[in-house]
Formats: sequence, structure tokens, C-alpha cells
Amino acid sequence: MSSNPLISSHKLYKSNTKAVLLHVTKKAKEFNIEIPWIANPATTSDSTAYLLAVNKIVPLARRVMAASQKPTPAIVLRILGRTISSRKMFTDWYKSQSIHDPSLEASNRGHDYFNSVLDELLEVLNLYSVEASSQQVGDAKSTLESETVWQSPLGDLELESLSQEALSELPNPDDETSASDNGHITGSQSQEVPSPTFYEVADPVEDLQFTIFNMTKDLHVLRQHIHGLLERYVVRNISLLSLSAVVITAIGAVRRIEKDLLKSLSEYSSWEKVMEAVVSPAQFEAVSTGLFDELVTSSQRDFLDSVYCMPFGELRHFRDSIVRDQLPRYLNGRVLISRLEASEIDKVDGWAPGKIILNEFFREVLSLQSRKLPAEDELTRGIVEVFRKGPIHLWVVFGLQLFLDTQQILGEHVTRAFRELKATGSVLRHKVNRQIQLTQVVMKRKYTEKELEILRSTRLSLVDTWISKDEFLRQRRMQPPLGPGRPYFFFSHNPVACGLFQFALLITSQRAGMLDLNGSAYALAVAHLYNAAQNENLLTTNWPDMEKLIEFFGKEDLFIGGPPKTVEQYLSQYLMVKGVASQHFAKNRRFKGIIFADDGPRRLNTSEFVENFEKLLCKTGEGQTDINVDLIETFLHKMAHTQSMNKKKQGHIDQRSERSNTLTPIQLLKLLEQCMEEEEPKLGLDYYVLYESSWHLLASIETELGPEFKDWLSLRFPEHDSSNTNRCLHYLPHYVFEKLEKASKSGKAVATEENILARVARVIDGAVLRTAKDPSPTVIGGVNDDDLVTEFKHGTQNGLCIHWGRCKETGIYEGQGQK
Repeated sequence: MSSNPLISSHKLYKSNTKAVLLHVTKKAKEFNIEIPWIANPATTSDSTAYLLAVNKIVPLARRVMAASQKPTPAIVLRILGRTISSRKMFTDWYKSQSIHDPSLEASNRGHDYFNSVLDELLEVLNLYSVEASSQQVGDAKSTLESETVWQSPLGDLELESLSQEALSELPNPDDETSASDNGHITGSQSQEVPSPTFYEVADPVEDLQFTIFNMTKDLHVLRQHIHGLLERYVVRNISLLSLSAVVITAIGAVRRIEKDLLKSLSEYSSWEKVMEAVVSPAQFEAVSTGLFDELVTSSQRDFLDSVYCMPFGELRHFRDSIVRDQLPRYLNGRVLISRLEASEIDKVDGWAPGKIILNEFFREVLSLQSRKLPAEDELTRGIVEVFRKGPIHLWVVFGLQLFLDTQQILGEHVTRAFRELKATGSVLRHKVNRQIQLTQVVMKRKYTEKELEILRSTRLSLVDTWISKDEFLRQRRMQPPLGPGRPYFFFSHNPVACGLFQFALLITSQRAGMLDLNGSAYALAVAHLYNAAQNENLLTTNWPDMEKLIEFFGKEDLFIGGPPKTVEQYLSQYLMVKGVASQHFAKNRRFKGIIFADDGPRRLNTSEFVENFEKLLCKTGEGQTDINVDLIETFLHKMAHTQSMNKKKQGHIDQRSERSNTLTPIQLLKLLEQCMEEEEPKLGLDYYVLYESSWHLLASIETELGPEFKDWLSLRFPEHDSSNTNRCLHYLPHYVFEKLEKASKSGKAVATEENILARVARVIDGAVLRTAKDPSPTVIGGVNDDDLVTEFKHGTQNGLCIHWGRCKETGIYEGQGQK
């Protein structure tokens, strides 16, 4: 897999154009035909770039075909057909804007001229083709449209992948094997060129508008994909964790698209400069006021929406107000919370309520200028950067558009995310407090006040500071110019931030639970006893929680390559996972003591995926936020390359990812969703319950075995803490398996009533039937939709309700915002 995963439509178009020109100019050199360059080549350390005038392309191609007298390779024709289709769809889209400007009308004529040149070039290159009678532009376009993945006035090109190698070392289009099944070039088959040469067209209409057109297509595909996820969230078909992770990564993908865009437009230093070039002052004014006149017709609104002009304008206005140290006034207007289908969003005028919501959201973010969120999502981070007098980025504006889309698609369900977050916080608060009490009993000592404070702060700081209390509202009260604020507005309208905080809670809980389990080795000991009793058919019931633990961690963390299956393996594998080296079991070894492995005992560990996601997207320590979606993309590409996908999951991933050197943004997001689905059950597992039940079970087994275990322990491990046998319960499997192995070697039956493992199995059966026969609930808090209150205290401004969502007192789904 390439380390550069995201390829924009514009980059694909440029690369395809270069590939076709490479074919023509290469053939011209082959037949000693002079190439009419219009400028001296620009040479860098990596490449040499030549410019070829548009009106010289077809004459050159005619001379090449006359000298060659051979058919053009089909791959060249397919690439050219795609290029023509892309240009023609852009031309149709641009003309539909009805912009009556002489200079722009001249630009349209330039587009038409270039399209005619490409049509004629295809006709010339098709001259000697076997398929000449059928290989026309229309055929190429129909082939393209057969791969449609979304419908939009902006066109219907699917995002495609092109490897980094293919962009830096242009392929040989004469080689039929250099194309994938989709007709684009794959880098693994690219031509090896020591110093690549780029052939570019001096195209007078290869301009800003065409670049923007390709960019809007790419962004529309991403936006439509997120719309689908939001619809699934409404019907509970996707979790809050997965939704949040995918949206954050999608915004990061747009950051990569923006980077590629600005490379193509070297004269523009930022997206803000691009917007000032493509949107006129009159259009900005119309967006600001909502009034259109003869200078800015309503037909241009589609274009303004496609570049997210409204959220861009509101963000710029708010940033400039901060610079002037004079925040905008509150806006008047109602915000209706009635859910829309995703397909209806672009048909509804959402500018007025959108401005009210955005400006309230901006004030919430600005209120935290003196401190950082412990888990900062991509959008919030981008807004903070802009408020610090930075330029406005495309990925930030795209994130704001998704924020607005979320309000409309979820409607009153937008509050569910925060209710889920609060429910998760409540569950974990109860679990942590019980665990603190239990560990004092197990350790037979009482924690000091300082120890209790440290434990609670490390495990519950997110809940205490950010979820149980409204830190945003507290900050706003200390900053009167920001206005009074609405209770829990930031979280109740921001499912993405809620999902990220929920992830931070769960990873903190998972690590704390694993720390307790690893330190005591209780779950490890019980897992080996449970597996042995089950393998010998001594159990009459299953233990759901232990089954899950073994399923999630058995192969690597609890066992060695899988659970042991024979009496001979029970003892040796348990000792090995406890840290004894495999050399200890070698025959005729000289050293009679215990040989320990260098890497120590096995431990429960979070997965590599969770480690990367937490490290790069969700630093849970205060003031340590560090978001880097690019590295998450790299990790996912590595994962897609090295890990074979489960067959039943194959339909979840676009099969072209197996044949290409990179992933499209949509493929990347689907892979991320799959990873989150696989990890979520591990994050939601109740490790605290496993600790408690494992301790109770081991204590019961010790009671069943009586003084014989204590006598063995004193003989074999005289250094153990005799004052607290709870610290020594992890030796029970060692004792049981050692005695079982001796009985087996002496010829005694394994499954008799007197067998020590049978006695242990009876204790396990009894404990499971009493307290653990049903699976423990996940620690991820669940909610229903009976209570859809957005805020929790009723408030008014000028006598009008300021709530969004269902108001407790009025019972209606609308609110009043004063700005």
C-alpha cells in the first residue's frame, strides 16, 4: 500500500492527461517528429516539465498516426475517454450557473474549444483501432456512468485511486498491462524511469474553475457517505463511536484534498484566498443577508452551496470580529428541529437557522481559549486555529457543513449522543467507585485520602469535569461578552465530540481494568482453570463473560497461540504465560531453578488499532491533544495491506482496494468503520466485573482445596505473603495442574469425582450459576428516546425560549436564538 492514500479527481485527471501526452510525444520521438514545445523545459532535481500548446496537439497526433500506421493501445483510448467525460461534465456544470459576465463567457468558449480538441484527438488516435467504429466519446462516457456511486448536478464520477508511484513516475500507456480493471494506472506496473519527464498541456482553460469542480465532486462523495452514516445512527444501525471516528477521519481526508488542491493552484496560499477569487463580494453579501438581486441570481446558489459559502462566511465574520475585539451581535430567528431526509438537505433553505447554530457553536469554542479539551475533535481544533488569526481552511469549512447537516438529519435525535455519553459516564462512575472499595478489601488495607483522590482523578476526571458539569457554561459566565450560553449546548449538538469523549472514557476504563487484572493475575488464572475444566468436559454450564475474554485475548495475551488442549500442556503453558521461559521445560537441562523469559509474563493489552487511534486522535491527558489523521490513514493502509480480511466482511470493503496500490477516501472510511466495529466489544467489556468475579471464584476454590494448597504454597514459595492469601491466589492453577499432571502420569483417571480438577469444576459451575450465568451488560451506556430534552434548565431571552429540541415546559420542537 502507498503511504499517500487519498487521490483527488483533479489529480487523477491531470495524471491521465499527462499519460496520453506521454504516449503521443514518445511516439513522435520514435519517428523523429519535431515536437512543437512553446517554452524551454523547466528542470528540477526530480523531473523535467515541457509545455505543449493546445492547438498543436491534434496536428502532432496526426503526424504520429501517419508515421505509425498502427492502432493506438486501448488503454490510451480509455484514459482519454475518461478525460473527455470529466471535462465535458465540468463544462455543463459551469454553464448551468447562468453567470452573465463577458470574461466568464469567454472562459466558457475556451472550455468548449478545449473539449473540441480532445474530441478530435480521440478521433485521430482511434484511426487504426479495431474498435474505431464504436470507440467514441459517448461510449467512454457511458462506461464511466456505469460506475456511478452518487447522483448530483456536479457530475457522477467515482473517486478513484492512483498510486504515488504513478504520479511521480508516469506509466507507459503503450503497455496494456499497465492498467487495472478500472482503466487507471497502478504504480506497481509503472515504467521505471530514473528521472521522470512530465508532458503538460499549455491549456488556457485549465483554470481555477475546473480545479474547484473536481474538488466539489470529491467532497460531495464524502459528504453523501457521512449523510448515510447519520441516517443509520437515527435507526441505531451504527454506534456513536464508529460515527465519530469516521466523521473525524473524513474531515482529515478533506485536509489532504485541500493540500493537493493548493498544490495545483500555486498562486493561492490558502483556501480563503481561493474563495475570494471564485466568490464575488456581491455573492458574499447575498449569502450574508440572504437577499438576491439581478447581480447575484438564485441560480448561483447551487454553486455557493457547493463551496460551502455560508459556513465559510460566518466563520470569517466571527474571526474578524475577534480580531476587532467586538463579537457579532446575537442573531434573531427560530431554529426548527424537524428531521430531514439526507436527500432533502440541499433542497431546503437552511442558511438562516444554520447561522444561529454556528454562531452559538463559535461562542462555545471561543469560551475555552484559556484551556484545552482533553479529547479534541478535528473540527474544534480547526476552529481554534482560525480564531488564532489563522487562514480559513477548506477542511474546517467542510466540518462545519457536516455539523449543520448533523442537526438536520438527526433532528431531535441529535441530543441522543450526549445522553449516551452521560449514561456511559454514570456507568463508569459506579464501576470505578465499586472497584476502589473492592480492591481495599482484596488488599486488606484502606486507601489514604490522597490515594483515593489520585485513583478517582485518573479514572473519572473526564466525567467529573466535562460531563457531569458544564465547563463551557462555567467559562462563558466568566466571559460576559460571549453571552449567557445554553446548558450543555456544545455536547448536546455535537455527536462527533460526544463520540470522541466516549472513546476517551472507554479507553481509560479499559486500561484501568486491565491494570487491575494484570496486577492480580486473577483473570489469567481463572481463564486457564476454566479452559482446562471445559476441555475435560467437567463443566455443566458456560460462563459468558469469561468466554468473551478468551475470545478477545486468548490467543496472544491469555494463552500461547491458543488454549492448551492436553493435561501435559496445562501446567507448562500456564507457567509460560506467567513468565517462565520455554527453556525451563527442556529435558536434561543443567540449571535446576526456574528460568524466566526476558519479556516477562503475558498481560492483557489494548489492540494496536486502539493504541494508534487513542495516540493520534484522542490524547486523554489534559493539555495533550494531538490530532493527526494522516497517521491514522497510514496505519489503516498498512492494516489493509498486511491483514487478510474476514470473508464475511469482504462485502464491506470495495474489492478494488485489493487490486490497487492505495485506498479511496470512501474505502478508507469503510475500513475504519469495520475496525471500530471489531474493537467496540472489547472497549465495552466490563473488566471490573471480571476482576470481582475472578477473585470470588479463586477464593472459593482455595476454600474447597483447604489447607493442602496453603501447605504446598509454603513449601514451594516460602517467600509468599502469608498474611494475605489474596495475593497468592494466582498460584492455584500451578498447584492444580501440577497435581493433575502427577495423577495422570501415575495412571489415575482424570475425570473421577476425586480428581482435583473435577473439584475445581464444581466450584466454577456453582459460582457461574449463582452470579455469572448471564452476560454482564456493556459499560457503554444505553438510552432510549423517551426523553429528548436538549437542555436541562429552562431559560429565556426577552421572554422567548432559547432551547433547541423538545423544551420541557413548552413541549415544542423549536427554539429562539438571540444573537
